[in-house]
Amino acid sequence: MKTLLMSDLHVGFKYSRAQDILKVLNKEKFDRLILVGDVFDIQQMMKRPHWDEDHTDVLKKILKIAKKKEVVYVIGNHDYPLFYLQEYTNKLVGIHICREFQYESNGVKILCLHGDQLESISNEWHVIGDWLYYFSLKLNTLVNYIRKIFKLFF
Repeated sequence: MKTLLMSDLHVGFKYSRAQDILKVLNKEKFDRLILVGDVFDIQQMMKRPHWDEDHTDVLKKILKIAKKKEVVYVIGNHDYPLFYLQEYTNKLVGIHICREFQYESNGVKILCLHGDQLESISNEWHVIGDWLYYFSLKLNTLVNYIRKIFKLFF
C-alpha cells in the first residue's frame, strides 16, 4: 500500500501554500493519506483568519479523497480542537482523527505523531517561538520579493 504523508500545511493561515498542496494531492499516486499535524491552522484562524478559494479547494480535495481512500489525520498543536470531532469525522466523512498513528511498510513499523508531543518548554517560550516563526515568514516574503526582482529563483 502506497502512503502519502503531509505535515504542517497550515491551511487557513496567510502563509499556507494551498496551491502547492493541491498540486501534490493531484499529482501523487497513493492508497492512503496521512496528514500529520497542523494541517488546518485553527490557532491562526481564530486570531487572523485567512481563507480563500485555494484553501476551500484543499478541504474539498481531502474530503473527496476520504470517500475513496483511507485518510488519517494526526492532530498537532495548531489544530488540536479537531480532536474533539473525531467521533463525527469517522462516521460522517471517513477521516480517522487521532493523536498518533502507527502503520507498517515493508516490515518496518512507522509511528506518525506531531512534534509538539515531544516538547517540554514553557508557555513563554512558545510565545517567543511563535513570534520568531511569524517574523521569519514575513522576512521570507521580503527575501522572495527581492529574489524575484533580480531573477534569483532556482
